Amino acid sequence: MEKSLIKTLGIAVALVAVAIVLLNADYVEKNVEYTFAESKVSATSTVAKLGNNRISIPSFEINAPIVEPTGTTEEAFQQALVEGVAHYPGTAKPGQPGNVFIFGHSSDFPWKQGDYKTVFALLPRIAIGAEIVVSDAQGNEFVYVVIESFVASAKDVHLLQPPQDPTEYRLTLQTSYPLGTAWKRWIVIAGIKK
Repeated sequence: MEKSLIKTLGIAVALVAVAIVLLNADYVEKNVEYTFAESKVSATSTVAKLGNNRISIPSFEINAPIVEPTGTTEEAFQQALVEGVAHYPGTAKPGQPGNVFIFGHSSDFPWKQGDYKTVFALLPRIAIGAEIVVSDAQGNEFVYVVIESFVASAKDVHLLQPPQDPTEYRLTLQTSYPLGTAWKRWIVIAGIKK
């Protein structure tokens, strides 16, 4: 009886794992491609002019629009994420002192709309010292350098707060973690390049 139960549990776990991979195929594909890429892009590679309200992470070849949600509801956030990454309302704007807080999907259901469902799939792999370029509404570009990368609780709302030093320029990126869940958050903190 015990062997039968173990076998049944093993099959159930395998089926759940296959379902998670299938539901997050784009995420898995991005990570496999990055892992086996013959030549990785430099952490400080330059990019062409971004345009207005965009983010670029050259080391991952990410270039996406920064969208302003219409409010702070889950519905407003999800709509913004269909169109790019979202700038959390009330946080600093790119290039301003304070905390520019931007969040994006690491994975989303295949049937959901949008071209940015895995925009931050590689975020947990970012290197300390990697550059992140963001542009404001006028197209001015600001380069930030990664100083921290870590897992946080989904309830750590203190990460939205401005730095204690009002003259500090901080960029915080957030995505859901681990794969296929919203249990925790992967956080990247960067300071402006001087």
